[in-house]
Amino acid sequence: MKLKRMIFLALIGSLIGGMPGARAQEQCPPLKDADRTRLIDYVQKKYKVPATASLGVTEAPFARPSCFRKLLFQSQEAKSSFRIELFLAPDQRFLTRELLDSTVDPIVEERKKAEALAAGLTRGSFPARGKEDAPVTIAVFSDFQCPYCARFADMLKDVLPDERVRLVFRHLPLPMHPWARPAAEAAACAQEQGNGHFWSLHDFIFEHQKELAPENLQQKLAEFSRDLRVSTRGSSQAVWWSGRRRHESNRIWHSRAITASMQHRRCFSTGSARRLWRRSNCAR
Repeated sequence: MKLKRMIFLALIGSLIGGMPGARAQEQCPPLKDADRTRLIDYVQKKYKVPATASLGVTEAPFARPSCFRKLLFQSQEAKSSFRIELFLAPDQRFLTRELLDSTVDPIVEERKKAEALAAGLTRGSFPARGKEDAPVTIAVFSDFQCPYCARFADMLKDVLPDERVRLVFRHLPLPMHPWARPAAEAAACAQEQGNGHFWSLHDFIFEHQKELAPENLQQKLAEFSRDLRVSTRGSSQAVWWSGRRRHESNRIWHSRAITASMQHRRCFSTGSARRLWRRSNCAR
């Protein structure tokens, strides 16, 4: 009985070891230090990365059941933002930016990528206008101090009455605009008290954009908050400038991280939304 069990376990082990994924994993050669140095040197020259920039390379899991491995090359210095992902061939000679799997339907793969991108842009507790089941969703990354964003917000008023369109707002305050981030933090706090409060403040800021400045922003928003009857928690400035700013800042900069990670921009639109995107400088 014991002998039969040992034979059975040996057979199972040989079957698992003989599977393509396991066999490929065992045969994949390690990436030695000399190979890392050679690859870093090649990437630095190929993509014209300054010699003063220190590059590092990080390995990701193999693309099973093959020995293709994903490598992340990125600068280790804060001053340089260089970052690129490349696939290294099993012979460790060839590098490619894209690895295509011919066993996967490209149409299905593209649809999944589009769905994942749309989900990352629109799902969550973000300010929104329109029905959740609208066939067209426009995700807008906006800066309250940007004059083009103000014009685009005004253009959107022609689209929003269409029940087929839903608008999702994402914060993207640019560093060159001194009062864009404080305004975004204020709007995020208003959103915490109600979706309608956010859009009222949104419209107010864009409509009075030319009147706002770093020196009067706090006062103007505090005055508007009283007219809006938003809870001020004991003072006219508490909503906008309290310790909640850190929490709201995380949400704002999370929007920026998503934007930076996007490799493609897609606009799904029909009817009046399509005409809007043709008119917009932001359309791609």
